Amino acid sequence: MPRSVTTTLATSLRRLGSEFKPNRLAYLSLTASNEALLCGALASLLHEAYADQGHTQVRREWPSSSDASFDVAVLTDGVPVALIEAKAAMSFDLVQGGDFPKNAVLEDLDRLKGVDFEGERYALLLVTHPHEIPRPEYDIAMPASSTEDMRRHGAIEPARVDNAIRRFHGAVGNPPLVATGRISAGTAFDVDVSIIYLLLSVPG
Repeated sequence: MPRSVTTTLATSLRRLGSEFKPNRLAYLSLTASNEALLCGALASLLHEAYADQGHTQVRREWPSSSDASFDVAVLTDGVPVALIEAKAAMSFDLVQGGDFPKNAVLEDLDRLKGVDFEGERYALLLVTHPHEIPRPEYDIAMPASSTEDMRRHGAIEPARVDNAIRRFHGAVGNPPLVATGRISAGTAFDVDVSIIYLLLSVPG
């Protein structure tokens, strides 16, 4: 069994921002979904954390026997000891309180519960939060759906985001919250950007 996966995961999440050059994560997060990008950075940090334990490896897109794949797996002697499923959202997704990302995360919880293995299961929500709204001349560089939603909601105050996160946690059944925090992603299109993360433990 590798050293505490929960502790190692929480430490790696706190370090995610340092995996990118200044302001790069802000640009990448506003111009496309950052789910695969952040999962890759997280897997790389976990790989480094377990580098001295040769029997423990970290696998991206691990295929389970149930024909489902999981974003990140920690394997000991080829057997999973932890599975992580991630979803990326924007802060306006949470504030507007629609089906996304709630339903997507509920599906992840069910998939994780459905895997037969002795180990830890985690659902990870990654929320991109622009602190201001980019000026219209930058719209062409970002997905139309994102710019429309950002302009409709306007700049969202941190307190509203925090309240929306609490509502989201309740809407997915209040699974144990293992770690939460904010990563400074830097500046892009003249606005500061943060990544808020919630790491949830999923009962087997």
